Amino acid sequence: MNRSNEGLRTVYEDRTVCIQQLAQIDHRLQDQLATLTRASLDVSSTRTTEALARVEKDSSEIDAIWKEYTSTYLTPGEKQIATDFRTAYDALATQGFAKVKAALVNTALST
Repeated sequence: MNRSNEGLRTVYEDRTVCIQQLAQIDHRLQDQLATLTRASLDVSSTRTTEALARVEKDSSEIDAIWKEYTSTYLTPGEKQIATDFRTAYDALATQGFAKVKAALVNTALST
């Protein structure tokens, strides 16, 4: 019974929790995309300030959840997928989101 319980605990901690963490990251990433899209349709300084704060909050939460996720047991294949995701996410943040945020700030300042 103890081995069975330990096996179930391991499955929960190493698989179910990870799936929840990845879902949370996905949700916050989708929120960032939607927030920036809405802000680009209304470039008032108030909307821009709110959007930038929301995006920064989502980014911080993604980083925290990601740290928790990568501290769990990952198979070699999962580690590679995680590395590929992080590379893509970092590129999106620096080459995509950062440029949109800068454009929003510039547009809001000029209106």
